[in-house]
Amino acid sequence: MVRFKRLLDSGLEPEIYFTKYVHIMKGLQATSHRFRAFLGLIITITIVGFLASMYKVVAAELAGIDTFMTVELVVSSLLFLLFA
Repeated sequence: MVRFKRLLDSGLEPEIYFTKYVHIMKGLQATSHRFRAFLGLIITITIVGFLASMYKVVAAELAGIDTFMTVELVVSSLLFLLFA
């Protein structure tokens, strides 16, 4: 508010600054909505991928396929990626 008072005291047109402020705020709101949509999309893709992989594991287990080696491969690959 002090800065705005200084602008008025110096004789500058406050309407110009107000319209720039409104323009910036609208741009930030649009960016915020896009970011929320992006996060929602990423979370949805992650959940669908997790459910699909769980379906494959359950289907393999019901079919009698040994999933121990698959899990061991995944864990070792994950550890390699984390500590390599």
